[in-house]
Amino acid sequence: MDQYNNYDKLDNFLGNWILETNKNLEEFLKFYEYSWFSMKAALLANVELIFKKTENKNSIERTVNSTFLKGTELYTFDQQFHLNPENLKKKHILKTDTSGNSIIQSVILKNDNNLIIWHEEAKILNDKLIITRYWNVGNSKYDCQQIFKKKS
Repeated sequence: MDQYNNYDKLDNFLGNWILETNKNLEEFLKFYEYSWFSMKAALLANVELIFKKTENKNSIERTVNSTFLKGTELYTFDQQFHLNPENLKKKHILKTDTSGNSIIQSVILKNDNNLIIWHEEAKILNDKLIITRYWNVGNSKYDCQQIFKKKS
């Protein structure tokens, strides 16, 4: 499927989103080797995500504004890996989910050795922004979710 045909559906993501719920985020933070103090701060943080269009029709800008983490990143949907501000290689992909309505924004992250660190999906479901991360440790598979509501 040509991901660029779905760019207009990115409008569902645009705007400000406020974190409602973390599910299993602590396991992800352990996997990512955050300190105990940083994990506790992250789990207690108020988080706002802001998605904006850019001049490039194949990119959007995502800003994280929280008491724990702040930053802006460009999501470019061109099938290429790009280095983000945290020095991770990320590739962003748009695809329609099985219902044909929502758009899933897949993020694949690689480290310096080109090993996939985790896979992340963001989708709109029932007016919620759901970000799910998937990762493996040995033969075990893990996931976590962050669920956001649109800021009114």
